Amino acid sequence: MRVVDRRFLGKIPPGQVEFGVRANDAGALTAWVQKHTGPCGSPSSSEYYWDKVSNVTPVNAAGRDALTFDWNQQPCGTPYTLHLTAFVLQTSHVFLFSWYSQDPAYSATLKRIADQMLASFSG
Repeated sequence: MRVVDRRFLGKIPPGQVEFGVRANDAGALTAWVQKHTGPCGSPSSSEYYWDKVSNVTPVNAAGRDALTFDWNQQPCGTPYTLHLTAFVLQTSHVFLFSWYSQDPAYSATLKRIADQMLASFSG
């Protein structure tokens, strides 16, 4: 799902927040992240969501055990680093929340917004 501030309609915003639900096909979150890490340009049929992650850290998010990690997309040709948080929903799904900023001056603002959105999650 994507939400855009009206002032950015028809324009590229300086960053964004995204979230979605994926199948939990690996059990533990660390194993799930590893299973879905693959080479740049992999076909989506391979179910690789990112090519290389860093700063994998266990945290508590939305009252649940979670992992945060970064995905630097620069080696794959995109000038962003996504900041992701993943946690298990029920046992069969993973909630994946991410944000990035194209503008370093906007990063702190967007991080604050993303943190507020994630903290408000219930479900």
